[in-house]
Amino acid sequence: MAVEYRARRWVWRCLVGGMSAILLGLAGCAAQGHSIPANGGIDFVQTQIAAVTPTVNPADAPSTVPLILMGVSVFSGSHTIQIKTGTTVTIQNNVDGGGLHLIYTGANGQFIAQPGAPDALDNPNGVIFQRGQTLTYVFAIPGTYTLTCQYHPSMIVTVIVDP
Repeated sequence: MAVEYRARRWVWRCLVGGMSAILLGLAGCAAQGHSIPANGGIDFVQTQIAAVTPTVNPADAPSTVPLILMGVSVFSGSHTIQIKTGTTVTIQNNVDGGGLHLIYTGANGQFIAQPGAPDALDNPNGVIFQRGQTLTYVFAIPGTYTLTCQYHPSMIVTVIVDP
């Protein structure tokens, strides 16, 4: 019982001491000519936030790199992406659920040459993607390109490259 009384007394002293320090601090501010506005200083806080909030010109904002995601035996998300000429596209094999893939231009798991597609993809040997692997390709020539997986013929994604 005596220990519980001492613990309560200690907590009480800490609370009183903490409140005293806050009140003394506020009194010190008032003694130096500072005052707390009626709105609690909200204007000051908003002014400070505005002073440190950067403004971003949309033209200067980083562009989002188009992403083609692969799962175990599927392309995830949209199966068609539309980009401008010269855009870099990222192809990523999911770390958690991706399987082994051999990706190239074509359809239904069969290679079909599509001149203008990135050379590595427009190649009968294609590109092997291990689980978790990410590669990027620049689509430099306008056109419509279809990518497929030799191991999973139902995997098909279309990249439309606008001028």
